[in-house]
Amino acid sequence: MDRDNAKVTRHYNSLNPAFLRALDYAVQAVHRQGKWIGLCGELGAKGSVLPLLVGLGLDELSMSAPSIPAAKARMAQLDSRECRKLLNQAMACRTSLEVEHLLAQFRMTQQDARWSPPSASRWKVTGAAKKKCSKA
Repeated sequence: MDRDNAKVTRHYNSLNPAFLRALDYAVQAVHRQGKWIGLCGELGAKGSVLPLLVGLGLDELSMSAPSIPAAKARMAQLDSRECRKLLNQAMACRTSLEVEHLLAQFRMTQQDARWSPPSASRWKVTGAAKKKCSKA
């Protein structure tokens, strides 16, 4: 998609349940083949969307270097199993707006939660030139 083309960007929504289902299908298909899959772009830097990306089980997130510390800090607060449950709920939604409400509810429940997430230790920053967050 040409993200700089104003004629099409208004039709694109990364929270569209169909888009989330397509991403999930791709991740699972790639993993069945024993390959890794990553996501490149600033979607991974959006703290509100990050739980869905963790739920997808992506092997790598690539984003601009200034976004990495906040993304890593947010990932350290997430439980991958809870994120997968959230993703399943989001994929069952009918609209992007429903997904936004679901994410808002998830954020509210996460604000009070304190735990040692099993997934936090799987992520690290790799490649000084590439500036990526990826699973350890």
